[in-house]
Amino acid sequence: MRRTLVWDIPTRLFHWLFAGGFIAAAVIALGQGDDSPLFPYHGMIGLALGLMLVLRVVWGFVGSRHARFGSFAFGPRAVAG
Repeated sequence: MRRTLVWDIPTRLFHWLFAGGFIAAAVIALGQGDDSPLFPYHGMIGLALGLMLVLRVVWGFVGSRHARFGSFAFGPRAVAG
């Protein structure tokens, strides 16, 4: 059986890095607290996640065919209603 990859490498990389960054930021914030020496990393991870989100939105408009928002199976109207 042949495997067919749907999403391109930048989209896959974004999703895995975003999930990992979110978990790391949550662990630092919830596990260490505001007065921890690791807390500045929480802010840096948050800024990196924000930048990644902006890049993903741009990639959703100019990226490969399967990464574009127009190729999603369900549009915003179908999801909302």
